[in-house]
Amino acid sequence: GQPPDDLPQDVLPEEDDESEPEAESSSPPVQEQRSAILPAKQQSRRRPAAERFPPIPTEQSDTSPTRSRPAQPAPGRARFGCRDLVALVFILGAIAAGGYFIYIWNNPYSPLNPLSPPVPPPVVVSETPLPTATATATLTRTPRPTASFTPLAAGFEALTSTVDPQATPDLTLTLLAGTPSATPPPPPFALIRSGIVRMSNVNTEGCDFLAIAGSVVDFDGKPLNGYVIWITGEDIDNRLVSGSDNTYGAGGFLLPVGTEPEIRPFAAMLLAPDGLTPLSEPYTFLTSDICEFNITVLRFIQVEEF
Repeated sequence: GQPPDDLPQDVLPEEDDESEPEAESSSPPVQEQRSAILPAKQQSRRRPAAERFPPIPTEQSDTSPTRSRPAQPAPGRARFGCRDLVALVFILGAIAAGGYFIYIWNNPYSPLNPLSPPVPPPVVVSETPLPTATATATLTRTPRPTASFTPLAAGFEALTSTVDPQATPDLTLTLLAGTPSATPPPPPFALIRSGIVRMSNVNTEGCDFLAIAGSVVDFDGKPLNGYVIWITGEDIDNRLVSGSDNTYGAGGFLLPVGTEPEIRPFAAMLLAPDGLTPLSEPYTFLTSDICEFNITVLRFIQVEEF
């Protein structure tokens, strides 16, 4: 019997050698017929592996030549640009604003403060008059006559006198008049009627300051320069000239005496330009320990001709 047609060619049984010539003569038509009826699966086995299993895109070798990246230039020095300038302006502005705030905080009465608190009214220190001598009464005793014994002649009867032991001697009140002397003229200068005035410091040191200031003026309030103001106190003995510092008025003067407000006693007197002749009485006063009153102001005004 013949083998079935659907068997593959590679599994067909081999024929005997005696039938080879006959098979060779009839093989071409049989081969063509078998190849025509082979299923598509059998034909696919004969295709090359490269056709049956083509490579996926990721497995394809990149045959394009590799390109080298261009060398990055070395970083150079950064330039100062517009943004840097704006940042610098803001930084400097912040520093200036902080310094201004600190200054106003320490000196609230400074002219640079647009919202400064009201200046408290100055404290006026009036002059206390010194006690003057008064006349005193002196009691003097007037001597009375004393009794004496005189012997009487014969024939005369002796008289007896009785002394009252309760009697008291007469007292008289006599005022001793002092020696009259000429009244000295009043000094030509005195402090203004308001006396000694205290106020706050106006310079940049604020409360870290203690000073004595003032001015010298004539009848009409015009400044007088060249007069000497003699100020004494604890470790202080200075002579200032009017007109040397006009911070607190024309014809003025200024003497720093400390670095913080404190209570300290001082005395001041106005002298003539020669520095020897006194033109006012000596005035004693105290400085203040309050920040708003750390400047003691003395204003001398002419009251008499000289």
